[in-house]
Amino acid sequence: MKRFLLQICAIFAIMAFSGCISAKKNVEYSAETGRPQVWTVYIPYRDHSPQLVDVVPVPNYDTWTEERMKRDIQRMVQAGIQGVLLKVSPEQLADPFKMARLIQFRDHCRRDGRLKTALYLDSSKPLALNCQDLLRHLAKHGFLAGPEQNDALNGQNLTLNGRPLIVVGRNLKLEGHNAKEVNWRQFGLQWPDLPDLETESQTAYALQSADSIVWLRVGYCGSCSTSDNRSQKNHWSISRGRKGNAFRDRLAAARREGTRILAIDSWNDYDTGSFLEPNTRDQFSCMDILREELP
Repeated sequence: MKRFLLQICAIFAIMAFSGCISAKKNVEYSAETGRPQVWTVYIPYRDHSPQLVDVVPVPNYDTWTEERMKRDIQRMVQAGIQGVLLKVSPEQLADPFKMARLIQFRDHCRRDGRLKTALYLDSSKPLALNCQDLLRHLAKHGFLAGPEQNDALNGQNLTLNGRPLIVVGRNLKLEGHNAKEVNWRQFGLQWPDLPDLETESQTAYALQSADSIVWLRVGYCGSCSTSDNRSQKNHWSISRGRKGNAFRDRLAAARREGTRILAIDSWNDYDTGSFLEPNTRDQFSCMDILREELP
């Protein structure tokens, strides 16, 4: 009962504060100041209940409604984010309804004009992926421009070296990925795996120098079971810290690398404890830290 009351209090505090935060000026990329572009991984659909049973987003959600899309876009822009990596499985991508929702979100971002999008394909089990079939599927549904179309659609996509980006998790085996239409980046190959612990010899971020991109976790407790008390610090192999202070330190260290792109994993991954969006654990703290460290 005490935990429930604390969560309710946190929800009302965040709702009251959200009116103030919406008035803040949006932060945009500046080559003159050396501010990196900021990307974040975004999970539209959860395949199962999150492990962090004591922490929920504010407001809480179970589905990907248009209201949630617009709210998340507004919050990401307020946090100074320019790129969204939509993390989906190949099965979700093949679902006509979910594909339509992805396009709806992409179109909301395009109308807003301040967020660009890319796909981040991942799977919980090993799976072969034919890249040519995937590109035809995306062109058919209007997510990427096909060869018979103009580049208007591709203008909404995050790019590397002038080509649309597609990120791939390590469980997917790419077949026929010599396609020149896009830049493929796979964890464990072109990009290093994300860290799952923080020690003196291993930082909690991963640098890929060829693309000038640093990947950063907000926190990590992916090895915890649902019965663990996640309020105890030693359950977090990468600590969030009190009100996100540990995240602030990692963010500052990652920026000192002089990277062109800072990618944050993630906006709303409650399975691993790496979430940036407002929540009942540390409210708006991590969003505030992102704006303060990257003005």
